[in-house]
Amino acid sequence: MPSRRELVCAAALVGFSVRGMAAEAATRIPGWGTLTFPLPDNWRVQRSADSPPSLTLGPDRGQRFEVKILPFTSPQPGIPPSTPESLSGQANANAKYRARDAEEAVISVLQFRTADAFGYYYSFTDKAPKPREFRYFTEGLAQIAGYPILFVVSSEHASPELVTTVLKVLQQGRRA
Repeated sequence: MPSRRELVCAAALVGFSVRGMAAEAATRIPGWGTLTFPLPDNWRVQRSADSPPSLTLGPDRGQRFEVKILPFTSPQPGIPPSTPESLSGQANANAKYRARDAEEAVISVLQFRTADAFGYYYSFTDKAPKPREFRYFTEGLAQIAGYPILFVVSSEHASPELVTTVLKVLQQGRRA
């Protein structure tokens, strides 16, 4: 018989949504466990993949956006990918690279930190989006419940509220 956690995860994966952040989305990371995130009201899992592990979240209705969460491992054997220094350095390098195609001349990297999570993120506007592509982006690197992730928030409209909600979701991520 499935456990309560398995039932909640299964319900989240088929788009189950309840008030607040009671529903969850999860991605299984081989050899580590499951990384679980609360789902805000009116959000659903659009896609979940095992290889590579990833989650794509979006709205049930309303403004179109997409949140991708991708756990990753170090590209260099023996070097931990998720120290504050390594994530900050990579986020700054990524922001500098993104500035080439952004409306903003300089893209600032911001930090968030809680007891179980820390990360670095930056936002930018695509200066030449193609039709039906997103124009506004927030990207970042973080360590959530001891595991490093990359996250990308894509939207049609600038939305500081959406970014704030995504950061709250990430900060509440846990290992299950």
